[in-house]
Amino acid sequence: MLRKFMEEEGLALDIHDYGALIDWFCRNGDMTGAGELFNELLLEVGLRPNLVIYNSLISGSLSQKNMDTALSLYERMYKEGDPPDILHYIN
Repeated sequence: MLRKFMEEEGLALDIHDYGALIDWFCRNGDMTGAGELFNELLLEVGLRPNLVIYNSLISGSLSQKNMDTALSLYERMYKEGDPPDILHYIN
């Protein structure tokens, strides 16, 4: 999707670009778009999500009243060795 367009233009997204885009999708209530970018980040690009990305996805899931997804993301984040920081508890 986005990665293909960027490659055609000779550009590459880094973890911060993905984080900003995922956050934008989450803030606009488009969890499908955020999920597609998250999967692209993991499966096609091979980058590891950071705490900022997880925080965006968890907050977005909670704003959509999707507690199961939020909890699943939280557990995945923890298992991958990224313990939650204070932002996860105050958001």
